Amino acid sequence: MVTLQDIAERAGISRATVSLVLNNRGRALRISAATTRRILALADEMGYCRNEIARSVVTGRTNVIGFLAQWTSTQHCALLLEGVMLAANRHRLMVKVMSLGFARSIQALVDICRGYRLAGLIAYELFDPAVLGDLRQRLARHGIPVVIAAGGPDAERIGPGVVADNLQGGRLALEHLAERGHRRVFVLSNYSGKRWADERCRGFENAAREAGLALSPLYLAGYRLPGAREIAARICAARA
Repeated sequence: MVTLQDIAERAGISRATVSLVLNNRGRALRISAATTRRILALADEMGYCRNEIARSVVTGRTNVIGFLAQWTSTQHCALLLEGVMLAANRHRLMVKVMSLGFARSIQALVDICRGYRLAGLIAYELFDPAVLGDLRQRLARHGIPVVIAAGGPDAERIGPGVVADNLQGGRLALEHLAERGHRRVFVLSNYSGKRWADERCRGFENAAREAGLALSPLYLAGYRLPGAREIAARICAARA
């Protein structure tokens, strides 16, 4: 196995310089571009591969971040996870996907994160602020940061994250249709009672009133596959 010392001896420079370059810290410490190129070329030529396991023993952390979700089979989750993996790859990080449903308790989940020495955790669509807050506090005691993704309107009060402006989303959807001349629109949703869904509907209603559109009593209807035919028939009848 090729080591840092092997590369350093071949290049005629210190092991510390080789380590800095191969850990992407060379530029910050003003190691010249020529030296950096020479070290990278030698590492490639000699077949160097960083031992992540040995590194984690020294640092107490791995280059692995966790991605925690309640559901991983939805299209939205798949697209978001793809973005996470692309960004992680740019930073030489790996992603461990975890399901909230398999954890017996919040503490069991914390123990999993600690056991894998995660560098951080992305919590996706965990809408219960109590669960999010508890998880974040417990992991913080062990130096594992949590970033919230699509965590609902309460998430921003709990910690750093990326959440949707659902009120504006509903408004933009209605404006898009109104600008194209549609005067009667229908929304199919089976998430009535969920705060984020209610906010989208409220944005939709506000924009409809401002556009002077009269809302049909059928504009909002819960859907399930068995009832899809009935709902379609009601919409067609309303359009007649």
